[in-house]
Amino acid sequence: MGGDATSVSGTYSYIEMYAGTPELQPSTGPAKLAARATTGVEAAHNALTATPLRHRTSTPLTSANSSDLVPVSCCQQARPYNGLLCSQRASSRTDRVSQLQLDFHRVEGGAYELGWLPGSFPPEVDAVVREYWPPLEWVRRVSPRRQLHLASFEIATAPVRFDSLFDPYEDTEAAASIADVCDLVDRRLAERGLRLPTEDEFEVACGAGIFWWGDRVPEGDPHSDQDAVPRTSVAGLRFESDSYKTELVRNVFKLGDGGRGVCGGAPWPIAWLSMATCYREWASEADDPESPDLLPETLEEAYLRPVRLLVTS
Repeated sequence: MGGDATSVSGTYSYIEMYAGTPELQPSTGPAKLAARATTGVEAAHNALTATPLRHRTSTPLTSANSSDLVPVSCCQQARPYNGLLCSQRASSRTDRVSQLQLDFHRVEGGAYELGWLPGSFPPEVDAVVREYWPPLEWVRRVSPRRQLHLASFEIATAPVRFDSLFDPYEDTEAAASIADVCDLVDRRLAERGLRLPTEDEFEVACGAGIFWWGDRVPEGDPHSDQDAVPRTSVAGLRFESDSYKTELVRNVFKLGDGGRGVCGGAPWPIAWLSMATCYREWASEADDPESPDLLPETLEEAYLRPVRLLVTS
């Protein structure tokens, strides 16, 4: 199936290598995430092969523009957007997916090595990580090191605000997990032959470094010092360099922590590390992938970056 990993190394040996704790069993691993992704990927692929992309409309919905973003406070609360509350905007978003105009970047298929590599941080960064988070806690927050093979795909060069397409509260009221939200999103995107990227695809698209801009860890923090890093990757993908914002991929949020590092006064460079491409945000106060109690609040400042599968004859 296009975009799926054909082989993933297990997390057991990876955690045992780093922590020396063979009895540990991670609560959520790549196999579980991959199983959850199957439904949305198949639905999008079927729609792509059966239905051509619709023509662009004369009033397109463009990708994210930083000048249009609403400032984020530490304590996220329901607040107006262009003078309207989320519930008042729901009807205006009904046909937004059909109006999407997106530019795409092609990612060639092939063999890739992804995930966090122990020892990849500079010594001064690694020292802070080990002091701030116990080893096993850090391992829970990142995708494991793995080797896999991906089919070619195309990914949007710029993300789209989640709340420009969906109501973060009303549309997700019945969602009990991030996977439920992803199913909702993929059902709508499938109308255009699109879907959310898998975590594997997203990490490949971001590039080979620790971050999309490379391996450098800037000074300051990724909310107050957003200009410390480029907004565009070498491949031409555009990003929001703010840890209060995240990107929704299949079953997890990436590139941010909802602002908890900055708001919580975490030491440098903890907030920057949430921008690492391997970092996982679970929208949970307890960082529990099975209890996303911060799901609507996280979706308020989330983006999504659709993928278009390449159909071969």
